[in-house]
Order: sequence, then C-alpha cells, then structure tokens
Amino acid sequence: MMIFEDRNIKAVGAVIGGIAVITLTVIGLMNPPVYSTEILVNSEDHVFDDTYQVTLADETYGNVKIIYMDSVEDYFVHADFKKAGKTVLVLESPSGEKKEFDLSIEKDTYEITQK
Repeated sequence: MMIFEDRNIKAVGAVIGGIAVITLTVIGLMNPPVYSTEILVNSEDHVFDDTYQVTLADETYGNVKIIYMDSVEDYFVHADFKKAGKTVLVLESPSGEKKEFDLSIEKDTYEITQK
C-alpha cells in the first residue's frame, strides 16, 4: 500500500489483504494442525495387542489407537494430537486391567510416564 499513490489502489490492496488474513484464520481454526506420532510400543514393560483399548482421559487433545506396523512386526499406540497440554492415556486389557500414563503434549513432541 505504501508504494502506490492512488487511493483506490491502496483501498483495494487493504481489502485483499484483510480478506486473506480472515480466510487463513478461518481455515486455521476449522482445521487445526495435527501432530501424528507413535507414542508407545509393545515391549516387556507394556504388553498389548489389537485386543486392548486405548483412550485419552480428555479427548479434546486428540485421538489414539492401536496399530500394527508390518515393517517392524509389532503393535504401537498411534496418536494424532490436536493441541498441547497434559492428559492421561489409559491402556485397558480385554480382562479390564488398566494402565495409566501421564502424557504431556507439546507442539511437536511429547513426554509419557507410567503412573
């Protein structure tokens, strides 16, 4: 806007810039960024398979599910995080036994510890 002297061109530039900012804001709010990762692997400490259920105490943080990866031939807990914060991950066996993990989510990393 500063390089043009004509007021009409300045007004059109301001309108186009405003519309672009509003459009990008709406798109960002409707489709928040998602951080996808595997957060837990089947191991001696945490034994699970696809018969187990996995949930987050507060589902507003994202979605979790158990997946099988053919490349490593093992089960993982896969997460699609939608926002940062702290919640609890619950891993429940078919018999009803539950293991809980404190989960601290950042923008592009996480920290998980068993309770």
